[in-house]
Amino acid sequence: MTSEKNSIRIHQIRSFCAIFPDSCVILHYIFHEEEFLPKIEFLLDTVADVPCEILPQVNTEIAKKLFEATNEFGKTIDEFRKISQSILNLPLDKVIINKKTSELIEEVFKRLFSQISRFHFPTLADKDAALRRTRVIEASLMLSVWNILNKSETISLDSFLKRLEDGYKNKYIEFCDKQSVFMDRMNAKLLKEADLFETTSSFYNIILKCGVKNKSDVKVLCQAIGRMYKINKWCAVVTTDYTDIVKNSYLIEKFTLLRISDPLYCIYHLDRRIDLSLKPTDEAAKNGINYKDFFIKPKNIGVV
Repeated sequence: MTSEKNSIRIHQIRSFCAIFPDSCVILHYIFHEEEFLPKIEFLLDTVADVPCEILPQVNTEIAKKLFEATNEFGKTIDEFRKISQSILNLPLDKVIINKKTSELIEEVFKRLFSQISRFHFPTLADKDAALRRTRVIEASLMLSVWNILNKSETISLDSFLKRLEDGYKNKYIEFCDKQSVFMDRMNAKLLKEADLFETTSSFYNIILKCGVKNKSDVKVLCQAIGRMYKINKWCAVVTTDYTDIVKNSYLIEKFTLLRISDPLYCIYHLDRRIDLSLKPTDEAAKNGINYKDFFIKPKNIGVV
C-alpha cells in the first residue's frame, strides 16, 4: 500500500464533504464533560478544515439545553436549602460554615441523587445528564466551602448560598461564550431554514421507521438530509447519541445516504465517501433511491 493510498485525503474531503455536529457534541464541549472531551478534541483536530454547518434544529436544542442548565442550578440550590433546613432544623442564617459543613453537603446530595434516580425521565440519557449536572454543582459547593475554610472566613450558610446564586447569574453568558469558541474552532456556519430542502411528512415517517424515536432527532436528520442534497456534498451527522441515532445508522444511511458518525470516526467515514467518485445525487440514482420524493417541490437539487 502506497503512502498516498494510506493517507486521509483532506483536500478532497474539504471540497466534497461537510459535517453537521449534533447538539450533544457541542454541549459536551460547553459543559466540559470529561467523559467525552477526548472525542471532541479529536474531532476538532481532525476536521477543523472540513466545512462545518450547524443545523437550525441543533441550534434550537442547544439554546434550550443551556437555558435549562442555567435554571437547574437555581432549582438545585432551592432543593439544597429545603433539605438542609429539614436536617439542621435551624434558620440557615444562623448556621456558620465550618468543616462539618462538608458532612451536610454530602448528606444533602445523597438525597438529591436519590430523588433524581427515582424521577421519570424521557430517556436514560436525560437522567444521566441530570446526574452529571448535579455532580458539577456538588463539586462547586465543596470547592467554595474549601476556599472559605482556607481563608478563615466567617459566613452563614444562607449568605454562602446567596453568594453562589449571584455567581451563577451570568452562567448562561458563559455557556454561550463557550459555544462561540466551539464555532470558531470549527469555523462553523449557522444555517437557516432557507438553506435546506423541506422534507415531506412521508419522508419524516421513513426516518421514524429507521428506528429513531425522538422527534427532535428525526427533525435534525431530516434537515441534514435536506441540506446534503441541496449542496450535493457527502455529509455526516457527528453525534454521541448512541441510544437513538448511532444504533440506527445503518438503516438511515441505506435509505438516505446520510452518514452518522461517532466523533472518533468521522474523518475516516468521509474519506471512504471519496472512494465512491460520485456525488450524493448520482449515488442515490445508482442505488435506486428516489431522493426527490424526500422533499416538497425540490428545485435545483444538487446546486448550491
